[in-house]
Amino acid sequence: MPVRIKKTCIALIWTIGLFAQPVSIESVRNACGSGYFIDNESNQPAMLVRGFFCGNSYIYTPIGMGDSIKELAYLDQALYSGVAEDYDSSGHVIGRYRFHDGLLVDLEEFMPNGIPILQLHFEQGKQHGEQRRYNGNGKLEQMNTYNMGALHGPFYYAWYGDFDQCLVKGYAIFGEFYHFKGYEPCRD
Repeated sequence: MPVRIKKTCIALIWTIGLFAQPVSIESVRNACGSGYFIDNESNQPAMLVRGFFCGNSYIYTPIGMGDSIKELAYLDQALYSGVAEDYDSSGHVIGRYRFHDGLLVDLEEFMPNGIPILQLHFEQGKQHGEQRRYNGNGKLEQMNTYNMGALHGPFYYAWYGDFDQCLVKGYAIFGEFYHFKGYEPCRD
């Protein structure tokens, strides 16, 4: 019975942590004390730190499908578990990033009007599960499924050829691609 109580307490603490007040991206740091994010204070979400550098030679880039992020996030001197948010100059949430024990777990980025742009999920720094990218109107433009960083599972993307838009749908099994429908005209 004590095991059940312990699991219940851990689940309760995790649930309470999910509802904690988000922090601003400016307060999240990497192991060297520099910003985990770099923000250009525009309507575009912040860029994330890449690599394990100390000093002044950090690389910050936007994140996309298939990227891995292994840099640890800290709040004060402790590994960060919680949510960090990015705001545009008008106070709209344009990025929401959830961390657990310093590792990025979920990433959501939005247009200033709240339309989603990107939804990514990570496990041990690698993309894992269903990842989604949307166009500026909120229409799904790409969906990939990853297993610990390897494309594995259903995928979908809009392809813009010379003559028309097309959809590509299929299934990947660790690098082997199987197309369900090949190329077909895109429909709304």
